[in-house]
Amino acid sequence: MDEISKMSLNDFMEQSSVVPILHPGDIVKGKVIQIRDDYALLDIHYKSEGYLPLKEEKLVSDKYRMPSIEVGEELEVMVDRINRNDEVYLSLEKLLANRLWDKLRKAMKIEEILEGDVVDIADRGLIIDLGIKAFIPIYQIDTSFVKKEDLHKYLGKTLRVVITKINEKQGTIVASSRKVLEAERERLKRETLEKLQEGVKVEGEIKRIIDSGAFVDIGGIDAFLPISEITWSRIKNPLNLLKVGDTIEAKVIKFDKENERVTISIKALTEDPWKDIDKKYAPGDRVTGKVTKLMEYGAFVELEEGVEGLLHVSDLSWARVRHPKDVVKVGDLVELAIVSVDPETKKISLSLKQLLPDPWENIEEKFPIGSKVKGEIARFYDFGAIVNLNMEEGIRGLLKPDEVSWDYNKDKPFAGLRKWMILEFQVMDYDKENRYVILSRKRLFPNPWEGIEEKYKIGSLVEGKIVRITNFGAFVELEENLEGLLPAREITWEKVSEPTKLLKKGETLTLKVINLDKENKRIALSLRQTKPSPWDELKEKYPVGSIVEGKVKNILDFGVFVEIEKGIEGLVRLSELSPAKRVDNPNDIVSEGERVNVMILSYDDKKRKVSLSIARAQEKIEEEEMKKYMEEDAKPITLGDLIGEQLKKIKEAQVESE
Repeated sequence: MDEISKMSLNDFMEQSSVVPILHPGDIVKGKVIQIRDDYALLDIHYKSEGYLPLKEEKLVSDKYRMPSIEVGEELEVMVDRINRNDEVYLSLEKLLANRLWDKLRKAMKIEEILEGDVVDIADRGLIIDLGIKAFIPIYQIDTSFVKKEDLHKYLGKTLRVVITKINEKQGTIVASSRKVLEAERERLKRETLEKLQEGVKVEGEIKRIIDSGAFVDIGGIDAFLPISEITWSRIKNPLNLLKVGDTIEAKVIKFDKENERVTISIKALTEDPWKDIDKKYAPGDRVTGKVTKLMEYGAFVELEEGVEGLLHVSDLSWARVRHPKDVVKVGDLVELAIVSVDPETKKISLSLKQLLPDPWENIEEKFPIGSKVKGEIARFYDFGAIVNLNMEEGIRGLLKPDEVSWDYNKDKPFAGLRKWMILEFQVMDYDKENRYVILSRKRLFPNPWEGIEEKYKIGSLVEGKIVRITNFGAFVELEENLEGLLPAREITWEKVSEPTKLLKKGETLTLKVINLDKENKRIALSLRQTKPSPWDELKEKYPVGSIVEGKVKNILDFGVFVEIEKGIEGLVRLSELSPAKRVDNPNDIVSEGERVNVMILSYDDKKRKVSLSIARAQEKIEEEEMKKYMEEDAKPITLGDLIGEQLKKIKEAQVESE
């Protein structure tokens, strides 16, 4: 190879008088000889000076560009183009860009780590400045998932990346910071696993928070921090103490090297405050604590960090407390008594009322037996009604069901009483174990059941006012605190399904006493028995064997129902339809609406049913007709004549009824 070929283009131009041939893309050296408004003239040892624009299209970042050009300064530039007049136009920007592309290609080949600032946000990623702008896809930003709405957090940050793809023709570069992080994380992970063991103290950054705890990067490996290992204190949500990005210290409590699983604990850095708790606190001790949380069933009180006790709602006061907020609030410092300590279940029971005077110490003086007191009905239970006698001191009374009224009703023992009613009671006794003053309401009034047999004899007539109507009858007030029951069946002789349609509350009635049960305190009354029985009247009007004219109301397979009085029907069975032949179909003999003669066969007093016969009525009528004609010594007649005449009468009766 000759010496000329070894020389650079500029060296050749400087040492030769021969003017070289320049081409676009050649790199030449030049000296700034003049600076004009928008370009600089450079001596490039060519037949003419070169023109270098002072304002070129930006192809590289400002940090790669010269801040200014001075006269006399020597520059390396690239030949951009040469016109027909051999005027040479130069470019510094293209030279810088060309060299930068070369550098980036080499960096991609050897996976060199580069640094760049995030300058913009793209549709699904970030724009980073590597001298030339590069794109980082959203899934290549971090080792964890990055949400699109969180991309703005990266603006202005410097990231370490490797180039994964270059297309110089399109001017695009794709980079990844995730690969750098993963490589560094893998290195850290190996180092961490080598020195990690249970019981060691570690430091890490909170990466992710879930319902059950948090994942913490302790050096290339994510350790799990369970929610139960965050603090000794009982707070509503310990996760509120953590924040993604925070650096924390913790202790390794579990380490599975083979599966690379690590469990850490913050609270393990300090001693369990419940250790030897029964030596710190004993029943009866007075303590001061801070109210941390209110629930319907009580208040939680912090006695020291990590140690809380429960102040149950029933221990807030001797009086009944509806909700702890009525007595204390979060943040209050309260003095309390220790009721119990259970180190195993880590529970301490507290009491406020035990530091207050017990209102039951002199209960006999406050509420003497036999005295009259006023109280407010608070609640109803099967065993009795709870009555507030002294709200401030929490003294309550118990009104048992059989002490409500002399007219005791076990199905509705508290009838007439309502919640929050204020009434007068008589003190009967004390239930000190359950802290109730035993009360009576009925003993404020005379016992109406004494001598009741003489006053309300069975069969006697009495007056009463209807006070309640039910589907099974009505309750009638006979006198104060004395009621009787008028059953539905005793309202009228007819069947009653809805007593409210026949009776009116407040109505005064004359009734008959039909039963008296002194032991169970019940009086049965009747309204219908104060009037004649339609059944007895019917039996008297139509004795057994008499013939009655009735109307066929209903025809069934087993017989025919005939109405003999309004609302009173009797049954004619198949065997009683015809005297002459067996009847299989009643419609062959009678039709609905037809008027027929029937004989009363029998009355069933218990079931209130009447048995009838058409056949026997016909036979009796025929006998009477025969006897009549025989007695009149009339001309001889045949049996056919008699039957024909009778059928004629029946037909005439049918015409009339139609």
